Amino acid sequence: MTAPELKAHELAALNRAFNDRFMSLARYALDAQPYVPEKMAWALEDLRRIAEADRRAADRLAEWIAEHGGIAQTQPIPPRIAEWNYLALDFILNSLIDELTAQRERYRRELADIQTPAVRDMLGWLIRQLDDDIIRLRSHSGEPAAARGDKAQAAGDEARAEN
Repeated sequence: MTAPELKAHELAALNRAFNDRFMSLARYALDAQPYVPEKMAWALEDLRRIAEADRRAADRLAEWIAEHGGIAQTQPIPPRIAEWNYLALDFILNSLIDELTAQRERYRRELADIQTPAVRDMLGWLIRQLDDDIIRLRSHSGEPAAARGDKAQAAGDEARAEN
């Protein structure tokens, strides 16, 4: 005996449920591989358990929809979930720029006390690498170096001239 076909609104409801499970925030968060401090290991285990349950539920819904004459249809990741990635990316990008800038400035300060040519060369090389990385990241973030008041850029030019 074949299963009865679903009505359009029933299929739509099941497809929404399928997408909620298939594109779940728990699965999305695990795919992002977030940093988990040791004291939060329990949360990562719960997240894995929920994501696995979501995967099994999505599989079961897809099979059930197919058995009843429908097709499980995936949709784009819902904005309410995808926006977590955008927020994290903005935060990470700006934090990375700030961290690299702080490292570069520390290397420049330390360079003043270094006498050994090979060490000066290595620090100079790192400063140039950081300059390039910072400029590249700022160009992607839409924020030019001058907009951040990066007065250290001129000092970077001096370090380049020294090496």
